[in-house]
Amino acid sequence: MEQLSPFARRLKEARLAADVSQRKLGMMVGLRPQQSSPRMNRYELGHHVPPDYGLIKRLGDVLGVPPAYFFCDDDVMAEIIKRIGKMKVKERMKLLRNMELDVG
Repeated sequence: MEQLSPFARRLKEARLAADVSQRKLGMMVGLRPQQSSPRMNRYELGHHVPPDYGLIKRLGDVLGVPPAYFFCDDDVMAEIIKRIGKMKVKERMKLLRNMELDVG
């Protein structure tokens, strides 16, 4: 059995966590209603990846995850990215400083 791409798997995970249908998600990111469900389905099955960063960014904004989350192939790292994405910039900077101290 072929393994799904990180993008396909993460998109489906985020969509289900947000409790949004494929059709609704597609419409929320600007796709026409008749395109919404088929395109989201193809993305989740790994047949296609959105053709431009703008659409990936809109998907992340709607689903509450940073674009980098979609491409992370490590589950722990994906969760870290998702959590950091919810932080305010000031909190991220503090985290970065703490991480730099730990490495040094």
